Amino acid sequence: MTILNRRAFLSLLIGAPLRSRLPTQLPLPAGRLQLAHRRLQEIVNGRYIALDLRALDRQHGELFRLQLNADLLLPVASCFKAFVVPWYYLTVPQSDWVDGPESPVWEMAVHSRNYFTAVVLDQVARNVPGEGNAIEKFNDFLLSTGMRNGIYLWRGGPTRKFLDSRFKPSRSTGRMVRLGERQIPIYNVFTARDLANRYDFLTRGGESRNSPEDEIALQRARALLGRPEKGLLSPIERAYSPGYIGKHGAIGPNDIPTGFVLNYAGLVKIDKMQFIIAFMSVAEFEGDAMSALREIVQHAILLERELRQAPATDIPRVRG
Repeated sequence: MTILNRRAFLSLLIGAPLRSRLPTQLPLPAGRLQLAHRRLQEIVNGRYIALDLRALDRQHGELFRLQLNADLLLPVASCFKAFVVPWYYLTVPQSDWVDGPESPVWEMAVHSRNYFTAVVLDQVARNVPGEGNAIEKFNDFLLSTGMRNGIYLWRGGPTRKFLDSRFKPSRSTGRMVRLGERQIPIYNVFTARDLANRYDFLTRGGESRNSPEDEIALQRARALLGRPEKGLLSPIERAYSPGYIGKHGAIGPNDIPTGFVLNYAGLVKIDKMQFIIAFMSVAEFEGDAMSALREIVQHAILLERELRQAPATDIPRVRG
């Protein structure tokens, strides 16, 4: 298996033009994806873990996806900050981009600074015409690109007084985190499908976002999200270090009533294929969540190897 370091992966992905959404067929033995789905079920079984795993070819065509609990609402933690990045580049005029070290968007994307997240949300919203506060306008952007969820509020900084009532925790609307018999109100919840859809958009673009200007904006967003934070290994780096773009989020067990939260979402390069991995966990010990993520990544590596070696039969599409 060819291993690309992170710099080599970024040079390939950042410069790649956005491709068609038409899926590509690759050979795979009949039933192999069903077996893969069952293996992932074994990894996740009995745990509060959600997963959306998608394989893309070199032209960014989707080959298959495997999903477990993909529509379960869970705390998003800092993973949503990766969605603010393309909103910034697609909305703020290119002549006004300021994204070098220590800029607000850099501090948000690379160092996950909460205050600067509020600053960027407010800055971008000022470039969006019409009524609505910064949280509402950000959520409008998410919904316009096919997502189903948004953030309810973001405390601190210039957004501290804003909220979006559409995404208020509520038993009547089902916007609660469900842990067994418990229903827990958490302000900002997304699904693994949401996270994967956002990286699909970031990687391949939307149906209507295919202008040269949009491609430049999304390339710049991918470049920024590929910047590692010095001195800190993300969950995916601890599970698989070569070649990735993404964002993780963690919340300690004393800071949220659900117990420990560990999320990762992003694009992982394995040889000639790319995998979108959206992993969300709650109420798990950190070591157990990391062990599950490592097993999932190892299974993706195995699938990539089999795809290269399989006989000429069509891939059956599996959506769990």
